[in-house]
Amino acid sequence: MTDKKRQDILRGPFAEEIKAFVEYKRSAGRKYTVSESFLKSFDSFCAMKEDGLLSPQQLVDVWLRSIGKKYCPDISTVRELGLYLTIQGDKKSFFILYANGDMPKPAFAGYTSSFSREIESFVAYKRSCGFKYIRAEYDLKHFDAFCASSENEHLSPQQLADKWILKKEDEHPNTRSGRVGPVRVFGKYLTDIGHSRAFSIADDIAPGAPPKPPYLFFEDDIDIFFAACAGLKPDGKDPYIHIVLPSAFLFMHCMGVRTCELIILMENVNFDTGEVIIVDAKNGDRVVHMSKELTGFLSKYNLMIEKIFPSREYLFPASVSRSRNDFAQYFRAIWMSSVPNEGHGTPRLYDFRHHFLYRNVELCMRSGGDVNVLRPYIMRHMGHKLPESFQYYFHLSPPIQKEISRIKNALDWMIPDIPEVPYE
Repeated sequence: MTDKKRQDILRGPFAEEIKAFVEYKRSAGRKYTVSESFLKSFDSFCAMKEDGLLSPQQLVDVWLRSIGKKYCPDISTVRELGLYLTIQGDKKSFFILYANGDMPKPAFAGYTSSFSREIESFVAYKRSCGFKYIRAEYDLKHFDAFCASSENEHLSPQQLADKWILKKEDEHPNTRSGRVGPVRVFGKYLTDIGHSRAFSIADDIAPGAPPKPPYLFFEDDIDIFFAACAGLKPDGKDPYIHIVLPSAFLFMHCMGVRTCELIILMENVNFDTGEVIIVDAKNGDRVVHMSKELTGFLSKYNLMIEKIFPSREYLFPASVSRSRNDFAQYFRAIWMSSVPNEGHGTPRLYDFRHHFLYRNVELCMRSGGDVNVLRPYIMRHMGHKLPESFQYYFHLSPPIQKEISRIKNALDWMIPDIPEVPYE
């Protein structure tokens, strides 16, 4: 009897649960064909080991010892089944620890604590003010589940807040700041509406890590970098990457967009007018305009990449199969291998955005232009919401420090002293 036929015949203790789990996955649009095969193999193994004495968790532990670490997809799929059963409150639920020993956490399945209505109202209020509040809502949901956990259900609102802000082991300051911030604002909201379960978190609790100062590019270094980009060769895994990367980097250098904004839909690019619509940006959608030179360059790039991806969805297809951080990693690798290290640090891809702004400020001032006229255009182009994000760049570039000293008295109303970097 073949292994496949044997697998189909054997029905282990998780057969019905696996069937329900696969149906759940497929109802969400997943094919789940290979994963279903993994689960059937797991169930067949349990059928051979089942003797009425082993619990579901013990069966899983025996299975893990039998396969070792050879089949990671099997392990992750069975782990997901265990989380599903845990969420469903099934008696056959089990856990498979991650490789580092961490316990998997079930996805949030709904509001559970006494803050449910208040959180829903608060998020709705924020969105009515124009905030997307997606990540913040996620953090508030986890705070809500945290409040409802058995170990915390008897704590007062202030005790819950005090426990929530505690630093976790090996937690990065920015991660802690990110999850504490929305809860702090939510506490202020409860206080403002006079809620009986209001709490407070001080503004100086859980600050983020100090931001890295922007890197000030030398024009020669930029020339060397793009010369290195032009000399890239096809990669074995990604034979088109040598075409995509130079174009994506040039777009960011010339347009000053955020790294995450390199994910641009083809339908939002007009090669005739040079208009590009940036969607799902930090402060809402906006339209940016490319120069004739950049439009011409990207038009030629488009013709080349269309031969490889004739029906592609994105302007830079590398941004589809990878996270935005991969562009940054490629940038760093190319820079470090091509640009001489002069002892003034290593730039990040995001520093092209900084460079775009302060370079335009320099050019305006050197040509005798009115920076006050330039400001609203630059802010709109870059998606700046606060004027401080623009004003800071007057303090960045050494070549214009003398000019700034001469005109600062006339511009004090728009160039205040800024004690720290007001990063976006």
